[in-house]
Amino acid sequence: MRGVRAATRPESVLHEAAERGRVSFATRRRRLRMGLRSVLQTAVSAALAWYLAKLVLGHPAPLFAAIAAIIVSSTSLGQQRRRATELALGVAVGIFIADLLVRGIGTGGWQIAVLVVLAMCMALLVGGGPELVTEAGVSAILLATVQVPDGGVSPDRFLDALMGGAVSLLVNAFLFPVDPILIVARASQPVFLDLGASLDATARGLERGHVEEARAGLERARALDDQIESLHAAIAIGRDTARLAPSRWRAHSQLLLYDDAVHQLDRAVRNTRVLARAAVEYVRDGKQAPEALVVAVRELSEAVRELASQLEEPGRASAAGETAWRAARRATALLEGQPADLNTNMLVGQVRSTAVDLMRGAGIEPTAAQRAVDENTAEHKARDSEPEDGAHAGS
Repeated sequence: MRGVRAATRPESVLHEAAERGRVSFATRRRRLRMGLRSVLQTAVSAALAWYLAKLVLGHPAPLFAAIAAIIVSSTSLGQQRRRATELALGVAVGIFIADLLVRGIGTGGWQIAVLVVLAMCMALLVGGGPELVTEAGVSAILLATVQVPDGGVSPDRFLDALMGGAVSLLVNAFLFPVDPILIVARASQPVFLDLGASLDATARGLERGHVEEARAGLERARALDDQIESLHAAIAIGRDTARLAPSRWRAHSQLLLYDDAVHQLDRAVRNTRVLARAAVEYVRDGKQAPEALVVAVRELSEAVRELASQLEEPGRASAAGETAWRAARRATALLEGQPADLNTNMLVGQVRSTAVDLMRGAGIEPTAAQRAVDENTAEHKARDSEPEDGAHAGS
């Protein structure tokens, strides 16, 4: 038996290695497909920048035009214009320092260190960001080693950098424009998923009386701040892309829907956080949550998912606003006819506030959303103030 195991073990190891190799190769192919567009964009930008600098500016070897195009193309979407500006300024600072000092101190290891320190310090003094500071140091090294200046200060390399950055921006806008809706949709998915999951966990904690379940909902809501910030940034990137790329101008209207919704989502996240914290305290006190309250919180989660679908397909009918209003109505009914403790009042209040945020995110006017919830409350208060049939009979 031991011999059989020893004989079969190498085969199984080879089989597992082959499987891992196939998976790894498939993963590499997928990464290549995903990155091929960026590779082509960078290559086209570098080539065009080189040729245009030669034709328009008359530079025989416009190295910095191609380098600038590659660096700007490699920036994250939405940062390219700022990066191009800082790149050009960084190159200018590096050129100035190198042209000024190389002829006096020569080239070598310690000279490169001196040039980098001076160029980066100069960039910091003029208030440059990380890109400007880094590029100033890189430009100083390139000029001191690749293209040692043989005359006075020349604007040629600075103009090459401007040409490369401009070409990269134009190639990105006209030849390889990204889909701004896809950018925003990808950034919004984690927000909707985690917000819905937070509300689901809060509902489970209330239903089962589990503090850990309720706390999981709170932690999930607390972790949403960074994702909301990423969504804001994605919307800004998308709108910037839609303005620059003529083929993406039609995305403006849908981006406006996302822009309006994300502000309400931000408020919904904050209210969900307060709701989840109140749920933790409620369960910790050993209270049994009414079924209607659990259902109302779950309806908020359902409204979140419906809102996500509504934004992805603006023309499709959505029940997000109605579902959120139903959650507010169900929670408000808990206060009907009986005094509620402070924690229950807080839970009901946060369900109502979150519902208003989701209704507004679904496109309902702010005053209409608040009025719908307030009228619901007034309806229940009026019902509570009506005398019972026996009271009418005795009067």
